Amino acid sequence: MPSWLAFQNYSTGVGYWLTKNFKPGGQSILYFQNPSSDPADGPYSGKYYVKNLRTGAIQPLFAGSNDNAAPGYGYLARDPVDGNTIAFTNSTSEYSVAPACVNVMHADGSNQRVLWCAPATIALPDYPTWPLLAVESIRWSGNGQKLMVYASYEPPPLGAVVKKPASHPLRSLFMRPKPLTLTKPASMSATATGPVEGNNFGWSALFVVDVLTGTAVEVAANLIDPPSGDISYDGTKVIYQQYDYAQCGDEDQEALGASLCFKDLTTGTVTDLFQPTIWNNFGDYQSWWNAYYYPDWYAEILLSPDGSQAVFTMQSTTSNEADLYTIRTDATNFRQLTSNPNPSTLYTGWTPVAWSPDGTRILANRGTVPVAGSTDQTWPSEVHIITVDSDKDRLVTINGFAIDWVKQ
Repeated sequence: MPSWLAFQNYSTGVGYWLTKNFKPGGQSILYFQNPSSDPADGPYSGKYYVKNLRTGAIQPLFAGSNDNAAPGYGYLARDPVDGNTIAFTNSTSEYSVAPACVNVMHADGSNQRVLWCAPATIALPDYPTWPLLAVESIRWSGNGQKLMVYASYEPPPLGAVVKKPASHPLRSLFMRPKPLTLTKPASMSATATGPVEGNNFGWSALFVVDVLTGTAVEVAANLIDPPSGDISYDGTKVIYQQYDYAQCGDEDQEALGASLCFKDLTTGTVTDLFQPTIWNNFGDYQSWWNAYYYPDWYAEILLSPDGSQAVFTMQSTTSNEADLYTIRTDATNFRQLTSNPNPSTLYTGWTPVAWSPDGTRILANRGTVPVAGSTDQTWPSEVHIITVDSDKDRLVTINGFAIDWVKQ
């Protein structure tokens, strides 16, 4: 759903965090429609609809003429079990709103109600309370019982101060600047005067919400924003990227490094999926391909149904192609799944779309950035099925974009 795209140029949102907004079985689809398709038009109005693909009937979900009017409705996600419930936020493009909430409604737009609201503040290492601004992204667990929810915030104003002395390894010298003041800036007002974001340099806190009870647990803060992560089918395990100096759990907002973290919510155990020394000075592993540094691509990280493996995209330092990799969530068996002996001269990347229900295959798209300056700004895309154990790559089509597996 294009909540973030409502503010950003279309190109920055390609490959954004995928949600499955059709009813299982394909009877209907949730979509957004706006009057203009020209990116030059900038911020645009529009509405959300559900269309019955069998009868052609179209149902608007919200009253009014513009669902993107600030603070708006955003980040709509349809439950994966029967498609009869839609979760959404009370903000679009991260306009500041208080309280910042997750709402649910029936797929016909009825019975809208508040499910859960984020806390007004979040604890940071140097600041016991700092305001949360908006809920920015939602993802359902496969069983439809939990919601993975990211809430955005901007930490205190930062200045150009090196955090650690030069005697420390190089990695510790490339830091987010140190706060210059303890005063909260006027921009932290809850008044919706404009998008909180406007760029890809942000922070968020991660919560998991129980859909039945409306209660939530905070998983972690100081996470990369826009978000990249996933929740297991049963909602008990999550994977996410976190800014840090050396390891997951180091929630210092000045850190420039990043770690890939896996948390078992039943035990509270957090696993660093890579050793701290493996990252370079910019928090990248072999130039990790994520939205923070490469906004034209997005680090779609997906957990296998049982939560035992993760698939994600990384780019090597010697190629323009960003390939798929897997790792077990106990931090073992890190493997490269895809490779091209003749990589494109254009920036090309893989986006994992979905694991097969048995966890043996991955549905993925392989797309190429259009030539700069060309009048044709489409993103050529192929659909592939990758068998994880054998690395077998089955090309499905050279002209398409997959969104999910379909039960027959």
